[in-house]
Amino acid sequence: MNLNREKRGHFNRLRAASHLDADTALLKSIDPAHPLLNGTPVKSNKYSDDVLIALLGLTCDCDIVAYRRKFAKEKLQKVQADILKKRFAEYVTKSDPKKAVDIENLLKAISSGLFLLVAAIDWPLGEDVLPSEIELESVDNEKHNIRLTSEAVATRVRLKKEKEEVEAAAIALEEKEAELDEKESELSDKESDLEEKEEQIAEKEAELAVKEADLDNKAAVEKKSVSKKKNTPK
Repeated sequence: MNLNREKRGHFNRLRAASHLDADTALLKSIDPAHPLLNGTPVKSNKYSDDVLIALLGLTCDCDIVAYRRKFAKEKLQKVQADILKKRFAEYVTKSDPKKAVDIENLLKAISSGLFLLVAAIDWPLGEDVLPSEIELESVDNEKHNIRLTSEAVATRVRLKKEKEEVEAAAIALEEKEAELDEKESELSDKESDLEEKEEQIAEKEAELAVKEADLDNKAAVEKKSVSKKKNTPK
């Protein structure tokens, strides 16, 4: 063991076969061509010691400890992420495909016992969301988003556009009907005026007929009187 007294102290304090994967990864990042990395690593106490000795010759004990912690955290995060994805998938597949997702139950189902956090919920407010419309999106190693799938977003955009078009068409139809009602009202008023004028004309014609009848009677009486005078002997 080609280590000085200080390095030997670090070696005795840090040696542990359980950190072999982390130490091997660190050695590979520092010296990819190191002889200990050739071939298939043998998971043994001797090999673990050799890797640690090699590291102590290349870096300080603080860096080894920091990398071990980082490696352990990332490993735990991966395990937790796999659990999260599995629970999310199970919740979605076991849910009624025609029933809206209960977001509170969903969060309880996937987050129990996990330190991984749901960073955000991209949820359309006031709308029902079906299980087939949601997906889990990784933000980083610790956080995930629950959001609508791109297909669900596209469908909702299309349906919204269609709804707006239908509403616009309905408004246009109402305006046309209102315009038609107004024209029908105007036509009805004109027809009423025309009927009133026709009634007035009929009254005038009736008056004229009466006057003509009176004139005819007078003419007949006068004619009869004249004829009588002519036939009367002088």
